[in-house]
Amino acid sequence: LQMAEFSATGTVTNVQTKFAFISADRGTVFCPLAASVDSSENCSDMTEKYSIGDIVHFKAAPQSNKNGCTFRAYHVTLSLKSSLYQGFESGDISREDIIAEITLVQETLAYGVSEEMGNIFIPGAAFSTAYGNRLNGFLAPGDAVALSISRQSEKNGCKWRAVSAELFYLPQIVRGTGFVTSLTATVAMVQSHEHGIVRCGILAWEGGTRGNGESLHDVVCFGSSVVFETTECGGGQVASRWSLSSIGLIGETLPPPLAPSIVTSDSFTQTVTPIERMVIKCISESVKHDLYDRVPLIEKLLDEVHLL
Repeated sequence: LQMAEFSATGTVTNVQTKFAFISADRGTVFCPLAASVDSSENCSDMTEKYSIGDIVHFKAAPQSNKNGCTFRAYHVTLSLKSSLYQGFESGDISREDIIAEITLVQETLAYGVSEEMGNIFIPGAAFSTAYGNRLNGFLAPGDAVALSISRQSEKNGCKWRAVSAELFYLPQIVRGTGFVTSLTATVAMVQSHEHGIVRCGILAWEGGTRGNGESLHDVVCFGSSVVFETTECGGGQVASRWSLSSIGLIGETLPPPLAPSIVTSDSFTQTVTPIERMVIKCISESVKHDLYDRVPLIEKLLDEVHLL
């Protein structure tokens, strides 16, 4: 009696680069790489797609007991509930929006590490083809990636596999200096020559408490020179950490801030009056005449004061 084609669900028991074996009700089924890869997929390694213990749905046809198997799969897909069938706890089967750092890149696969999830296997198929066909053509160790991941049987130290992946660009850190132009107990607004207005909150302060300070009023004042690091946030600049320029940021030394420029014009120029001239302006005319007689050299200075 000739055996017919059939569809079934089975468990992956062995995975190699070009093939895998599936255990099912009708025995062991041989699965070549071509059976698990779509025509639009760029995958040359079976281990990128499946791990031992994965639950798969497949279609198979009979063969002449090749590789010890009487059936050969010609279409295989991973069950959407593979992790659940393997006994993983509900709610811990898949995760999204995981940021990981790339640790190793090859042409068709990569590995990353997440502080929360540990090591993560990243197959090339997880990336959109818009990035290119070779992972090492656009990806390098140290790059950050945003991942959606699913649980897998531990392989090469990875309990998680990336389902989708894309490059993640970290906000650029901006460093600068400036002067406090507005101050409350919890927030200071800083005018920076290079970066405009920067909002500096008390939680980002690194300049100490001066003993027993409880608010920003106790550690900075209007006009204080500060140094900061910031990233763009909501269209503005918000300091991620800041301190007095005389103290500096933890672990970093920056040059002193540029003094704020004073805008002048030909029609109106502000000039600061020296203290000695302010005193002379307060002297009565009779005393000034007496000074002329006693200190002749002061006459020139007094005449200049009258011209102000």
